[in-house]
Amino acid sequence: KTLTIGGYDSAWLADLVGSYIFELAEDRFQLLKYLGLYRDDGNVIFNEVRSTNYICDWLTNFQSKVNEIVGDDSIQFTMDIWKPGSESCTLVPGKVKVVGTDAFPYLDSQMMFDGENNLCFECYSKPGYQTKYLSMTSTHTAANKRSIPRGVSIRLAGLTTRTKENEQKSLSTLYP
Repeated sequence: KTLTIGGYDSAWLADLVGSYIFELAEDRFQLLKYLGLYRDDGNVIFNEVRSTNYICDWLTNFQSKVNEIVGDDSIQFTMDIWKPGSESCTLVPGKVKVVGTDAFPYLDSQMMFDGENNLCFECYSKPGYQTKYLSMTSTHTAANKRSIPRGVSIRLAGLTTRTKENEQKSLSTLYP
């Protein structure tokens, strides 16, 4: 309760608690192709297309296991179900939503399907977001300040699915 939101210690603790819960609930993840966790945001991809009811039941079952592990209901999981082409709606208020958009943002990336139905990723920022890494008047060395654009470029490249169409394009062209 005394850790700063966004601080290193709180991020470390969030990752530790999440990883602990996921390890103890690993039997709930047998039908998943992918399970990712970043602080208090998780991402699951099922092995095959599942109905909305199935996914809601899965979340209820998973939440029951979490409550058992924690000993109460103090940690609550919510879910956005990505169904491109569907109408976006709330299924369970404060708990489950359907997102029908063509692309689905998750943290700094956005998932979408290409023309061949392959899952692809690109960088994503919330509308109006301004990237600020470091004040030029800070006491960091000039070498630190000069290294930031390269580090950001490497990170952006890692978040982007490379395709024939974008392979020869620079990141500044892909993300102006």
